[in-house]
Amino acid sequence: MEADSITLESNVTKIQTHDLITWTFENTCIGLIDKTPRNTSDGPDGRFRDKLKLDYQTGSLTITNTRTTDSGVYKGFIKGTKQTTYNYNVAVLLLVCLFLSSAETLHTVLHHHHHHVHWCVHQW
Repeated sequence: MEADSITLESNVTKIQTHDLITWTFENTCIGLIDKTPRNTSDGPDGRFRDKLKLDYQTGSLTITNTRTTDSGVYKGFIKGTKQTTYNYNVAVLLLVCLFLSSAETLHTVLHHHHHHVHWCVHQW
């Protein structure tokens, strides 16, 4: 849901000194842990500015203040004693609450919006 945080788990309990962890969004590197430095990227269009947090103990990536534009394919690559790849298909949804006076109005509103929106409808 928009404005929530989501954590993409690496399933690592503790990063070892020889581990390399890379996080990508739509094939663009947005996070890297490799002994030093440990950093994140704003992404090519700046969408992740001040939104990414790397857990330097586990290698997990947290995306804060999510938006629908953060939806897409994320991958975590872990290279250590073995190589592991985690794929995440993230869909950030928008919740819209409407207060409507009739079912006809509801039909009109739903007809003009696509299926990626979750609806919370209260009828008066």
